[in-house]
Amino acid sequence: MSRDAFYITTAIDYVNAEPHMGHAYEKVGADAMARYQRLRGRRVRYTIGTDEHGQKVAESAAARGLSPQAHVDSIAGRFQEAWRQLEISNDDFIRTTEKRHHASVAELFRRVQLAGDLYLGDYVGWYCKSDETFWPEGKLVEGNCPTCNRPVQKITERNWFFKLSRYTEPLKRHFEVNPEFVLPVGRRQEMLNILEEGLEDLSISRSTFDWGIPFPGAPGHVVYVWFDALINYITSVGFPADEASFGTFWPADYHVIGKDIAKFHTIIWPAMLLAAGLPLPRHVFIHGFVMTPTGKMSKSVGNVIAPGEMAGKYGADALRYTLLREIAWGQDGVISEEILVNRYNRDLANDLGNLLHRIATIVEKHFGGVLPPVSEADAGPLEAELRAAARKAATDAAAGYDVFSFHQALEGAWGLVRAANQYVDRTEPWKWAAGKAGDGKKDALAPDAPTARRRLGTILTLGADALRQAATMLFPVIPGTCQRIRDALGAAGPVVWDSEGLLAGSLAGCRVVRGEPLFPRIEPQSKAEVAVPVKPAAAAKSASARAALAAPPAELAYDDFMKADLRVAKVLEASRVPNADKLLQLKLSLGDGQERQVVAGIAQSYAPEALVGLQVVLVANLKPAKIRGIESHGMILAATDGDGKHRVVTPDGPAPAGGRVK
Repeated sequence: MSRDAFYITTAIDYVNAEPHMGHAYEKVGADAMARYQRLRGRRVRYTIGTDEHGQKVAESAAARGLSPQAHVDSIAGRFQEAWRQLEISNDDFIRTTEKRHHASVAELFRRVQLAGDLYLGDYVGWYCKSDETFWPEGKLVEGNCPTCNRPVQKITERNWFFKLSRYTEPLKRHFEVNPEFVLPVGRRQEMLNILEEGLEDLSISRSTFDWGIPFPGAPGHVVYVWFDALINYITSVGFPADEASFGTFWPADYHVIGKDIAKFHTIIWPAMLLAAGLPLPRHVFIHGFVMTPTGKMSKSVGNVIAPGEMAGKYGADALRYTLLREIAWGQDGVISEEILVNRYNRDLANDLGNLLHRIATIVEKHFGGVLPPVSEADAGPLEAELRAAARKAATDAAAGYDVFSFHQALEGAWGLVRAANQYVDRTEPWKWAAGKAGDGKKDALAPDAPTARRRLGTILTLGADALRQAATMLFPVIPGTCQRIRDALGAAGPVVWDSEGLLAGSLAGCRVVRGEPLFPRIEPQSKAEVAVPVKPAAAAKSASARAALAAPPAELAYDDFMKADLRVAKVLEASRVPNADKLLQLKLSLGDGQERQVVAGIAQSYAPEALVGLQVVLVANLKPAKIRGIESHGMILAATDGDGKHRVVTPDGPAPAGGRVK
């Protein structure tokens, strides 16, 4: 693979359902990474597509009175339109019904057969038609599919098998040598546990229906849909016909997938590649699920959020931004229209859109729309602070993007948006425009006109430059908006990630066009709409906290206290609860595989990443409760100081997880 090439894929979507928010989350996240890598100068290949074979597809086509091909053509078009709506910048849209894919499957099978890894045998077992997955009886949950909980059917077929069991040990070695093969690393152990149990050979042909790729050399058989689908990742980069393209982009840098299909991508697909003598992908990144405040999205519950509808109503960038800002990539997260509206108004309209409007309005009024030169002789502490914020934002944003931590990348970039707004507030350009001293110099003498105008020009051009650079950092996530910002500021040329020449006044001489607001504020439609919580005054909060500390505690009977089951727990994961300034969602380990989810009101005292790995004390026998729609099973102990800050109670040394606290 070429060193400057970067290849990223997402799961190809099964055509038996409409595009949903989980699909959108995956595509937007991978798109942000692809766009970021392009900004860094790499040759990017980003592939998405549709999985179009299998028994379910044949049955759905028959129910519509269509041929399978006509059915999948119509559904694939809906997915393509959805990704156009969300401005997904894929380089290829692969469909498994294409001739190029049939040729790729045939060649991979030829290689696997040459390796001696195919044989004909009898399959007797359980099959989930919904997931198109074979299950041994021991894996069923109350007789149902362990993934979707739907009924399974017992089938007996004479099928072709892949010697998956042969690759148990080679895959273990690969996991050991490549500890970041599966990301996040917390998912790695789950896959290793499957390998430790030992792999069984896999039935890879079906003979009870004919909608699939004909199995090479086996009339009446079609290739098992999962075996067929996984091969798309090499089809898309030219396997086997285009050796130059395949040599440039394979192995993939990242397969981006949901956690429900992790086994197929981290165990079965690598085994297929090993059998065919092909390199394995560098990383498989497993993201979480998108849920609503009322739980997992379900048509029967009526809480499904259609990505196309949200993009049409609020714009693609508002949806892209909310998905990646609200949900820590790799973890489950919550999304709703109310959350989107709050992010839209608070971040996109108030912070970003208003900054452009403020700068453009003054430049139009006082400089005829042309950004003036920067006077470095007038630069002082406020400019130094802004430049420091720009450097920090570039570093933090890049660090987040590099590891798929999009919410951290956006927080880093937003540091510059906030700093630029504060710079405008503190420099007070409206005062310089009126011939008065700004920069907070309340008692200063009025400056002469040339000095005031020169200072005003410096403020506006540096503020505009900060906005342009923030737009570069945000470009992977909200590309349409960022291009509009660049156009409004007169910034020419391609968008390039630049962490060096920050705030050098390079926009001087560019023509600014104020235009329409980037994000017209959305006014609440009803009292039921969630408002952004308002923080109480700091003084009142401190007084209340001090009063609580001073109040004498109520006495508690010894027997009542002993009813509390206090246990040592280790924090495995921590993330912010969407639309809640005070709450963190914690995943805790009590040892022996026992885990708990707890919601704790400590977000104003601890960053989520600071808690991971920490030992805490858990009240383990509290009844579960719903907090902001999230189940919380237990409570961690924390002390509160006079200013209302929390300090988590921890053991004074290492203690066994699950140990009783007395």
